Amino acid sequence: MKRLTILICLLSLVSHILMAQTEKNELIQGTLLKQFIGNWKIESKDNPDEYVTIKPIKNDFGVDVYAKWINTENEIILEAYGFWGFDKEIDKIDISVFLSDGSTVHCLGLFKTEKEFEFYEWSKVEPNKHIRTYQITIKSSDNLYETVTDLTNNLTNEYHWTRFK
Repeated sequence: MKRLTILICLLSLVSHILMAQTEKNELIQGTLLKQFIGNWKIESKDNPDEYVTIKPIKNDFGVDVYAKWINTENEIILEAYGFWGFDKEIDKIDISVFLSDGSTVHCLGLFKTEKEFEFYEWSKVEPNKHIRTYQITIKSSDNLYETVTDLTNNLTNEYHWTRFK
């Protein structure tokens, strides 16, 4: 009986430790997303400029995102609406975006460090296969560097994020 009581106490202690670690990860991941809050201009040599506004959601687990792509005539050619949020059930940041052309983008990822965010875009045709890898490095509070690798054709694009008012 004593051994059973000790075992139950140990299991309870381990359970509390694991729950605390999970809650800590939620807070860290959600808090790290706050680094993106603000207005951004994203430039690339091969793509139209993108302007992104990221706003906080009322809790510490996510942000609301609006993006628009502008052509050289200063016309909006595409818009996107979505959210980035930490999903505690899957222990990942969920990035879900609806584009004005009727398509959607769904990604999952995590911060690897406080300044390195990595996520994957999943195929709609083959749900267990990711088709793009995104890596964002936070250089400073106003400058980010992003690398996007398209895994279907091994092409890589680089993007520079600059915060503006």
